[in-house]
Amino acid sequence: MARSRRITRREMKEDKFILLLYSASDYITHHVQEVLIGVGVVVVAAVAGVLYANARESADQDAARLLAPAQTAMQNNRLEDALPIYERILNEFDGSSSARDATLGLAHANFKSGDIVKAREYFQTYVSEYSPGIILGLWSALPGTVNSIDVVLVSAEAGLAACLEQETRYSEAAIEYRRLAEAYPDLFLAPQFFLDAARCYQAAEQTAEAKSMYDFVISEFKDSRYERDARTALTTL
Repeated sequence: MARSRRITRREMKEDKFILLLYSASDYITHHVQEVLIGVGVVVVAAVAGVLYANARESADQDAARLLAPAQTAMQNNRLEDALPIYERILNEFDGSSSARDATLGLAHANFKSGDIVKAREYFQTYVSEYSPGIILGLWSALPGTVNSIDVVLVSAEAGLAACLEQETRYSEAAIEYRRLAEAYPDLFLAPQFFLDAARCYQAAEQTAEAKSMYDFVISEFKDSRYERDARTALTTL
């Protein structure tokens, strides 16, 4: 009588592996349509992702090609040429990297052309859509983190204050300029914002507040053109 051979642990593992392959093969055989559909979904999703990325890159390039002549027109003060190009970028390439620049370009172009209502609208759109948000703002303010100031975003906020000033809402404009100056004391624009606030306080006949701002600039920004401008402005109070 032949003695039965004991199955080794390795052979048991191999049997399980073969069984697993057989089970998988059996499943595929009986569910081939579902498997192919599943594979197809993954492939289509991958291809769609690549096509979307390529289309997005192509749209960014097209928008950038449009943006260049608009920026040149602005630099040469040809507002009538710049405005329609900026508008086209926003209409046809919304969400592209150039749309951000076009939004700010429209704000400045309308401000220069005297359409303060539209200028304020685009400045506000820029601030609302491209602000880093509360969470990121709090994070950047934490000790030990790098507080990277978006100077362009700050200038857009200053644009809103400038719109208030153009509408002779001097007191409101002064408050906004002062808020920016105090929010970004280390920014190179801060002394100018203090002077802007002082000028608007003066226009609003709030002499004490205007003098306070001029005095602050004189004491904090010695030997600068800002100090000289503040001293000159004090003589007019």
